[in-house]
Amino acid sequence: MPGVHLRAFGETVTATADFGLYCSDGEPPMESIAAVGVGDLREWDHHLTRSFDGWERVSAGAGGKEVTFRRGSATLRWSRSGGFSK
Repeated sequence: MPGVHLRAFGETVTATADFGLYCSDGEPPMESIAAVGVGDLREWDHHLTRSFDGWERVSAGAGGKEVTFRRGSATLRWSRSGGFSK
């Protein structure tokens, strides 16, 4: 589903957004942004994945200090201490 999707895990908030040139015509997205903000949400860490259909699930552990974005077997991890995994 198009749009920006937000989830809160305590003081940690995640956002995902999927987009592409022809998404409005029903084509699947071609790029996906995952973002994480903590506390006052003035600053966000973000990660762009190209040629990708979008993250389906977001889960958090350790009280929101770690976040995992998933789609099928693809995973993207974020931690408060290290940001997004490379």
